[in-house]
Amino acid sequence: MRGCVAGAGGSGASTARVKVAVFGDMGTGTPDGTTSYGVGGLANMQWNVQVPAINTTVMLGQFLDAGEAERRAADARAAGIASPGGAAGDGAPPTGLDLVLHIGDISYAVGYLSDWDAFLDQIEPVASRVPWMVGVGNHERDFPDSGSSYNHSDSGGECGVPTLAYFRGMPWPTPKPDPRANKGPGDAPWYSFDYGPIHFTVMSTEHAYAPGSAQHEWLKQDLLGGGHDDGALDKAKTPFCVFTGHRPMYINTTWPPDLADTAAMRAALEPLLLEAGVDLAFWGHHHSYQRTCATFNLTCRAAPVHMVVGTGGGALMSNFPPDELRTPWLDVLD
Repeated sequence: MRGCVAGAGGSGASTARVKVAVFGDMGTGTPDGTTSYGVGGLANMQWNVQVPAINTTVMLGQFLDAGEAERRAADARAAGIASPGGAAGDGAPPTGLDLVLHIGDISYAVGYLSDWDAFLDQIEPVASRVPWMVGVGNHERDFPDSGSSYNHSDSGGECGVPTLAYFRGMPWPTPKPDPRANKGPGDAPWYSFDYGPIHFTVMSTEHAYAPGSAQHEWLKQDLLGGGHDDGALDKAKTPFCVFTGHRPMYINTTWPPDLADTAAMRAALEPLLLEAGVDLAFWGHHHSYQRTCATFNLTCRAAPVHMVVGTGGGALMSNFPPDELRTPWLDVLD
């Protein structure tokens, strides 16, 4: 895909408005509030049932329906046919939806394929109308001795296989097998795509990403150009660059493992994002909404803005430091 190297958009830059819903950590809910607990009974509920997830799905459908109604009204006005309600610009909030980007912890099936069936049925009214792009999280990929960077059992043994199969329409790359790890040619869940004026890069935080790794080389080629089939840098066509992954690069939390992850990610990837001119980075994993200032190396300056959007359906978290210890680069916490 095209790189994201910094530079002003030229006269050929797309001016189309793209309406994107970005979130992580969704899971499966039911309209009537019923639940079915997997192995472990009620104690296992947090992994295979996220009741608020249905609210997310319903809301996305409402955006789509309102956008279609708005387009029909606009067509009627253009044809000189009176339509009730007035134009969307008359103080009404924007409507419509072009794209969903679901950045990890997708179904929380953790090895139960029936839960994947329930999740796919849940999102079908939306995913059948607009692209539903995904990235992998710990609950899709992590398992001991499987090639993931984390020696945890969070995927329930899935090791990313159902994700790659169910979302086989994603432009996953197909690298050569890595003889240093138990990974085949399909285990490279990072990719990029262009949509309107935006270049999206989706990484896997569950695989090695430090300099020298296959993923880091791929990211460098994607963001700075020259490494993919088209080999073209065209900032004029995609003047905006969005970078996404599951575990956050910036997070306000008291949980030591998450803080260790953020430090490792900043060391490995933050200079690359700055050099590439990335505008906005989205992350999940922590079930909260957080937004930083434009920041680099924990300092507000001309740099990407980072947003944590792990609010798709999983139970919200509250492991934040007290207000007096709030980090200076954090603008919003909810």
